Amino acid sequence: MKLLPLLILCLLVYMPPSSAQQKTSQGTKNEMQQQVDELKKEITNMEKQLADAKKNNPEKVKTLEQQLNMMKTALNMAQGSAKLMSNASEKQLQQIVEDDRRGVPRKDVARIALIPKKIFSDAELRSFIAKVHAAVDNKINIKSKTLALQIYQATKAKYSSVRAVANAACGCWVIGSPEVATWLMGKACIEDNNPDNLNNYAAFLTGTGAQHIALPILMKLNKEFPGNNTILNNIGQAWFGLGDMEQSEKYLDSAIHFFGYHSQANYTKCLIEESKGNTTEAIAALKKSIKLAYSDEKEKKLRKLKGKMTVEDLTWYFNKPPDPLGLEKFLIPEYPKSADEQDKLEPQWKKFRENCRTEREQLEIKIKKLKTEEEAKGQQRIEEMIDFAYKGVNPANKILPPFFAKAVRMMQLQAEGIDGYMGIPKKNLEKEIQVATRISELSMEHAKEMKALSEKYEDRFGEGRDNPDNEYCTQKRRLNTTYLSEANSLLEEVQDERLKYVAKKVNDDAYFGQFMAMSETAVEIAKLTAKAEFLNALVSLRVEFAGDGCYVTGMGRGKLSDFDELHCDNHVELDMVLVKMEFDCNKSKMEYDGVFIRGEQVDDLNTGKIISGTAEIGINVGVGSSTHIGPIEAGVKAGVGAFVEYGENGITDFGPTAVVKGELGHHFQEGLDPTEVHIGHGGPISVGETPSIEVGVEARWGVNSGGVIKGVGVFNGIVVRQ
Repeated sequence: MKLLPLLILCLLVYMPPSSAQQKTSQGTKNEMQQQVDELKKEITNMEKQLADAKKNNPEKVKTLEQQLNMMKTALNMAQGSAKLMSNASEKQLQQIVEDDRRGVPRKDVARIALIPKKIFSDAELRSFIAKVHAAVDNKINIKSKTLALQIYQATKAKYSSVRAVANAACGCWVIGSPEVATWLMGKACIEDNNPDNLNNYAAFLTGTGAQHIALPILMKLNKEFPGNNTILNNIGQAWFGLGDMEQSEKYLDSAIHFFGYHSQANYTKCLIEESKGNTTEAIAALKKSIKLAYSDEKEKKLRKLKGKMTVEDLTWYFNKPPDPLGLEKFLIPEYPKSADEQDKLEPQWKKFRENCRTEREQLEIKIKKLKTEEEAKGQQRIEEMIDFAYKGVNPANKILPPFFAKAVRMMQLQAEGIDGYMGIPKKNLEKEIQVATRISELSMEHAKEMKALSEKYEDRFGEGRDNPDNEYCTQKRRLNTTYLSEANSLLEEVQDERLKYVAKKVNDDAYFGQFMAMSETAVEIAKLTAKAEFLNALVSLRVEFAGDGCYVTGMGRGKLSDFDELHCDNHVELDMVLVKMEFDCNKSKMEYDGVFIRGEQVDDLNTGKIISGTAEIGINVGVGSSTHIGPIEAGVKAGVGAFVEYGENGITDFGPTAVVKGELGHHFQEGLDPTEVHIGHGGPISVGETPSIEVGVEARWGVNSGGVIKGVGVFNGIVVRQ
């Protein structure tokens, strides 16, 4: 098997259950078996290649072993899927297809019947939580349970804090270990059933298929904290997972009423509207979901609905300087509007172009060298991708930069917003053509006038004649001034406008390139390429001269200005007790605290089973007790500092919880400016000006669950009676 097909296979094998289920529902049992047989043949062939390499080509052994292990893992999963398909009845297969067509879960009457009809008292809730945890403890697999218990004991020993245990649970949830997260949060709730812990526990239960268990907890919270959009969303998501669309929509609409741009509530609202055939309403809800929290999953859905996104539909939270490369410092020579100005400016333009070409050539040499280095790293990244896939971890959220997808879309959308070339609008390009045509006309008129002037004086020059040099030059310079004045005035206007657009494109390419590059070398290539592109635009500037030999050479222009260096000044740090995640523009780092887990336990914890959702975070330690104000809500609210959006490809968005004016929900406190939020760094920030953010182990977390459409979660079948 060639390497490229193998990598494609890796991505297919590690699709989330909902996608895999959709694919198998469209296939046949025979097709599944054919895939298994084909993989067996490929493995046999790979084993022969490996045996040959051990004898004749030792350098290829490691790569071939990695590929063989990956193929065997793929075979095991394919055989499991084929077995499930072969055991499924035609009725079950038809139901899979029908569920996929519906786009929303089928109503689960049996589990709905298990939901208590009353709101629990405090004592009843404590008893219920204890029974739920016992049921989870009984259902969870032994490896996850052992790991969860170890994390719990180590966290309590180090911090003596229930909040630390709860935040360790949130960390497990975000990185993709839902079973461990649910077990830990259950322990936290038993010891301190504050609203944050209860809400997050209910969100975890919903995400793992126990919506009927989550609802009694959420209904109790809703009674105590009415109008809290996090609670309302989570109730709506639980009813959605149970297939009761009427109840789900009622609570989702309430969450959206209190915060119009609620990420998860609007996304699930989109799914419900889509299932009804209301495409326009589905697109509107989806765009509200995307507005403040982007994910590629949401945009895939938007494309499916044939909706179109513009740059205004996204919010970019990180600081973006207006001129990150310092292009405004590059002052081009003035355009000569007279013969006298031409005397001085023509040599300046010549020197300016020479300087631009020289610097561009130097940049191109550096770019070529860096590209050679970057290509050498490509194979290493491929091997890393195979290793992650072999360990059962989605390679995408380990290899790609953390904000890659959003940065790509920002660049694409800004380019799509310009109907032209090189970021120059079509109307400007049309004006440039008009100017070029007019200058061509002027040039021909000027040539005719100069010819007529030459013919007028030709008989007066020569030996023994009066040779009126001053008179002739005066006439030439007068004609040249007329030509230069109009031609260069036209060029100056359109080319200044062109440079403005080119500079914006070049700056955007360099800035967003920081978030898209796979390595620091690639970041440097993006920056140097942007600089070379701008220098090329400077060299290409047109200026008209009317050389006539009647002027004295002026002084040349000095050295070009230096570009500003573009540095990544955005740093996000989430300290979730046992794991610390750090995000810079194009880098992400995950460190596990050896006090809590070590060795193979890291792989056991990082299963890659990330369940989509959003978490609101109160960064300051003293943000207030949730006992009195309820779980943290989505949107701007006193004490709230940031949000994190996560899904199957890891974290897809992060920023301060701030929205633009005119998009307020009903829950904002009077007098709070929605464009500013204090996040513990000593002052207010605005959307698009995110500083470095650090979230500590004592921060408050408020999890907003997303809609679970297909598949049976690990805790789906637990039954707890009060």
